[in-house]
Amino acid sequence: MKKIILFTILLLSFLITLSAQNVFISNGDAVVRVEQYGALRYSTISGTDTLIQIDRASLLVGGAENQVFDYYNDAENIEAASVIDSPLLSDYEATVLIDNSYSGLAPAVEARINAYMWNDGSYVIFKFSIKNTDAAAVNLRGGLEILPQISNEYGFEKVDVSSRSSDFTIYKDNADYVGVRILNNPLVSLRTIDWFDGYNSSDTDLWEWLTYDAFDSTFASGADGVVSFVSQASLEITSGETLEMYIAFASGNTDDEVEANMKLALVKYNNIATSVDDQSNQLPIAFSLEQNYPNPFNPTTSINYSVPSNNNVALKVYDILGNEIATLVNEQKSVGSYEVEFNAGNLPSGIYFYTLTSGNFVQTKKMMLVK
Repeated sequence: MKKIILFTILLLSFLITLSAQNVFISNGDAVVRVEQYGALRYSTISGTDTLIQIDRASLLVGGAENQVFDYYNDAENIEAASVIDSPLLSDYEATVLIDNSYSGLAPAVEARINAYMWNDGSYVIFKFSIKNTDAAAVNLRGGLEILPQISNEYGFEKVDVSSRSSDFTIYKDNADYVGVRILNNPLVSLRTIDWFDGYNSSDTDLWEWLTYDAFDSTFASGADGVVSFVSQASLEITSGETLEMYIAFASGNTDDEVEANMKLALVKYNNIATSVDDQSNQLPIAFSLEQNYPNPFNPTTSINYSVPSNNNVALKVYDILGNEIATLVNEQKSVGSYEVEFNAGNLPSGIYFYTLTSGNFVQTKKMMLVK
């Protein structure tokens, strides 16, 4: 049905329908458009002008070499995009629910997308709740394809891995900057290509770019612009279970402004992650690993985690190359919540990862040491 809509000669009717299914949230500094099939647009406001910065960011879910869920080939609406009238977690919120029923191809997934905005800066947090609707457990890799349009113009973008709060930045000379960060798990892959017509027609190509498992540290595009593919690590998701991915976009006229806005996004994410009712007098019902605080840090930081039953628990720290730096915990723990301090006084500045492991549970988060 979607291709009939997309290629119908009744263009006017199509545009009216498309507009009706798109929703907007704005805080006066930035605008987010949540579209049918889960496409996301991020813009900023300068005076009376609205400047598109990210033309489209859309979900990718990899299941195997020839099985990648994407916006263009697989997504169908279950619930149309809508604005949440009284959001609980932010000042503004919009949502859309999609699945793979347009193509019916693997991986079989359903995805709830939430966009959160606040009144204090140019940034947005997107939450992707990716449910495995297959009858069997599947290894799923969550990611995004990102097509920038910095300051309303395609072409000649630069994409650089960042040593600051963003995972990477997208920018152009004499134009705005956009920072991107996966908030709840480490970025494990960043692949950027020059845009070309039909780049997204092959699941094999999408899989290759999604599972690049390295970082294009610097990329300068030609006149047609770029597409960046980002992902977190693959995880085995049982039938009916959900994989979560939080990603922030922050913008500014300079890299320093991006840094300031991304730090605001990090604070808000930490609030979201701990937004359930105060459970200080309750026993945890699930494993959890919290974002270290402070972050960035120098040279000490605290890491909190929860254990729902008596289990052997390991908490280890790794450098960006995957080398083990420290073992903070490796022992039997009873049910409860714990805090451990990490002292990085003997380590150089940089990005580090910490991983909590217990049985089949594994969760990793990123932290930054700045001296």
